[in-house]
Amino acid sequence: MSSSTPTLLRADDRAIAVIGMSGRFPGAPTVAALWDLLASGDDAVTGAPSDRPWLREPHDPRPGTQGRVLPDRGGFLPGLDLFDAAFFDMSPREACRTDPQTRLLLEVACEALEDAGIPVGRLSRSRTGVFIGNTAGDYWLRQVADLDGLDFYLTLGAQVRAAFSGRLAYAFDLHGPTVTVDTACSSSLAAVHLACQSLRAGECGAALAGGANLILTPYEYVTYGRPARCRPGGGARSPTAPPTVSSAARQSVWCCSSRWPRRWPQATEYVPSLWAAPSAMTGSPVAAWPRPPSTGRFSS
Repeated sequence: MSSSTPTLLRADDRAIAVIGMSGRFPGAPTVAALWDLLASGDDAVTGAPSDRPWLREPHDPRPGTQGRVLPDRGGFLPGLDLFDAAFFDMSPREACRTDPQTRLLLEVACEALEDAGIPVGRLSRSRTGVFIGNTAGDYWLRQVADLDGLDFYLTLGAQVRAAFSGRLAYAFDLHGPTVTVDTACSSSLAAVHLACQSLRAGECGAALAGGANLILTPYEYVTYGRPARCRPGGGARSPTAPPTVSSAARQSVWCCSSRWPRRWPQATEYVPSLWAAPSAMTGSPVAAWPRPPSTGRFSS
């Protein structure tokens, strides 16, 4: 939406505008690339790369094998070990201990603000909220066996998931609400919804909202593989979804993305273009509870 279409900009005091966005997704390093991926119908699910040996080594093509995983494919983000710690005033030791999900959130938050045309320094000491959705973090498990190496950086950087939102607020000196929310597969959407509710309630004047999900150990694959809940091809496509639906699209919503919601009238004063006006949230406890599917469902 551009400034050349002012008739679409309604001065609704309760409307929320998303004025900046960024993200990293399997097969798509940007939001624009993700759109192109979906439009083309391509599949970003690939074989495990060389830096994910923990997924290839326990692979077994026989469903339900104890201690093994059925898929050796998935949606992967490259360069998880790359991070400019000095840019975020982080020591090398702290950066090494910090969950890559937090590092990605810091990077894409900066990109989302850049997309909105908002200098990061302008937010210092402002009532800007941070709402992050996350349902798992296994980076802690990769380091916890080294008892002599345990320190506070590891606990705060990888074990405490509340730090995902708190680290962003600290890095940008934001003084609004800071929340990490876990509603399983809807965590990122719930974070955006809570950000909008906080804006409407006047708790903050602007907000960063989004989510991150990285699987860095085989443990979750093994536990889901026992009741045959993992597809052999590594995708997450529903049995009723048409063939043109990319399984990477369903997986990529868990990867890191940040949005910058702001109340509609003020947003139109800040930027010449807007992304969207969210949001809503609902749920079904019966549908949400995990149930082992029939083994015949994955036979084809």
